[in-house]
Amino acid sequence: MIRINLLPISDAERVEDGKQLFVLLFFVAVLSSGLMFYVKGQVQGELDAQLQALSGLQRGQRELDEKIQESQALERTFNELKVEVDRQQLVIDDLTQGQVSPAALLVELSYLLSPPKDDAERENFDQKGWRWSWDTGGVWLERFREEDRLLKLQGHARGLEDVGELLNRLNASSHFLSTHLKYTEATRLTFPNGRAGSFVRFEIDARVLYGASDLKRLFELAGEPLPGAPTSGAR
Repeated sequence: MIRINLLPISDAERVEDGKQLFVLLFFVAVLSSGLMFYVKGQVQGELDAQLQALSGLQRGQRELDEKIQESQALERTFNELKVEVDRQQLVIDDLTQGQVSPAALLVELSYLLSPPKDDAERENFDQKGWRWSWDTGGVWLERFREEDRLLKLQGHARGLEDVGELLNRLNASSHFLSTHLKYTEATRLTFPNGRAGSFVRFEIDARVLYGASDLKRLFELAGEPLPGAPTSGAR
């Protein structure tokens, strides 16, 4: 059975109920304030952490930008130095070009007119198409004239085969270019001991290289492309 209090509430009871409600609302307010303060502290802590991380990222970005600028400055300096080094190399090449000597050419000519020293050299002669059994005494030079890398060789040989072998060896050498047999003619020579014989007088023209640095200058002066370089009409 439900009982309903139909008795009127007194003023004192109303006051007491009001006090209790006030106390309850006060505690709720205090609790809410504490909770809000706690939440605010947590949010502020996370915000501070995020701001600190952002500050670190910005500092890292500034350092990275500075390193990029330093790298770009170093690259510019490197390029400037490279240009200068290339310019100096050209100067050195030009100076070297003017200082080369015919020593290597004369050594090569001596090699071409010498018999093989051993089996390895004989095999090397075979690979070049030279007759290693050729008696190099069958040719002797009487005139060696070079001017602006244009060479004239004049001499005598026992026969045309000897001239042909000499020409073959000159053509195989990297120091002689555009070798051309200008003429051969039969002649008779008398030696100081009184002996005489028939020989072949010859003259050979060629372009010569003292060294590797000669190649570019030689062909530039002649207005010709370097050997193996594509021509303007080549595809």
